Amino acid sequence: MLKIGNFTERFFTITFLIGVALLLSFSAHKYYASITKIEISEQEQLIKVYTQVFVDDFEDVLEERYQLNAVDFENLSGEEEKYIATYVAKKIQLKVNRQPLKLKFLGCEAKNELLYIFVEAPIKEIVKRFDVENTMLQDLFSEQQNTIDITNNSKTKSLHLYAENPSGTIYY
Repeated sequence: MLKIGNFTERFFTITFLIGVALLLSFSAHKYYASITKIEISEQEQLIKVYTQVFVDDFEDVLEERYQLNAVDFENLSGEEEKYIATYVAKKIQLKVNRQPLKLKFLGCEAKNELLYIFVEAPIKEIVKRFDVENTMLQDLFSEQQNTIDITNNSKTKSLHLYAENPSGTIYY
């Protein structure tokens, strides 16, 4: 069900290196950040979303919101998967040409201290305007910053979102 290609492998490599650098820079992790890669494929009529957060931060939010603790992200129960999918759908909102998209949770994978969350959404039109709202983890960590890289037709544009500015728009 989860397709991992060159884009995802590069994403894992880059985010792993960033994660290692961040972990080595701080004795106790006090920096709250996520990286989200969005790949728009009009040819496949699909938007692929890859989000990377710190495992411990995501565990904290699951415990606070849903009283879930000690989650094994590689072997999610149906209830855990439902809660994670619900949380992600509330925190990441996407619109194409002002029309909201319904995200489908594909799964997640923990590697070292990082959690990779995979979602996708079908699209049926050429993307001229792309709206993103990402409030991932900001309900628990007000310092949380979310960087979004959006690739469409081999062109990447970025947004830096935080509590006071949780959304942005990209035009193509």
